[in-house]
Amino acid sequence: MKGRDRGRWFVSLGVRSRNIEDGAVLLEIDEGRCCQLNVLGAQVWFTIENSPAGIELSRIVDGLATRFQIPRQQLEKDTSDWLNKLEELGFLNQLGREIPESP
Repeated sequence: MKGRDRGRWFVSLGVRSRNIEDGAVLLEIDEGRCCQLNVLGAQVWFTIENSPAGIELSRIVDGLATRFQIPRQQLEKDTSDWLNKLEELGFLNQLGREIPESP
């Protein structure tokens, strides 16, 4: 697992979420961004949202592995990519990630 994925994930301030029939909708208030999540994405989102101390990728994947019949390696990769994308968009923050060593 990359060093970037070893920190704890938190919902960004100013982000609101709402359950919908087939997932969830996120609204980032400051920038007015909106994002719709499928069932798997909503499960990840609510896991993070219900972890006030933050949660590591491995713990998110542990929870997903009990609910979805997807190989763990694929869950780790897809979840990591998705978390990083939501961080880029301002919906999530990751704290405590390792800083890569200089060559």
